[in-house]
Amino acid sequence: MRGDLGRPAQREGGAPHEGLDTSGGSGVPCSIRRGKRAMLTMRKRNIAAFSESMRKGRVPRLTAYIRARFPHVFKADDEEKVRGIVERADAAAQEYGITDEDDVALFADLCVMYGDDFHTETWAQTVLRSGELTSMAKMFELRDRVFKSGALM
Repeated sequence: MRGDLGRPAQREGGAPHEGLDTSGGSGVPCSIRRGKRAMLTMRKRNIAAFSESMRKGRVPRLTAYIRARFPHVFKADDEEKVRGIVERADAAAQEYGITDEDDVALFADLCVMYGDDFHTETWAQTVLRSGELTSMAKMFELRDRVFKSGALM
């Protein structure tokens, strides 16, 4: 916000307000021009709360996805059953560092296809317990193993 003649707006006390643009008209905040960058810091409890909120938000989306993906498996009144599968899949996936929604969706696909405990099977454990693979790489490897087995996804 600018006052007359492009000068910073003044509060009643006469000093520029700290929250106003004091870049001197350059459009670049002073902190960046001085080589400093403002940074958002999140505490662990904030990250945990944010993660939980994201998880709660994705459960309805993944529930709808699974119902659409497997209409031949679930009846119209199986909403709670599907939601339970998704919630268990989400919790199990997190144990293996799989948190991205697309990866959790594939994990849930595998739960429907092979059962909620598919991840305890040897063919899945060797991939899921790998410390070298990323979340996405783990899910691609599991998907490839399913394709090679002749099953359709």
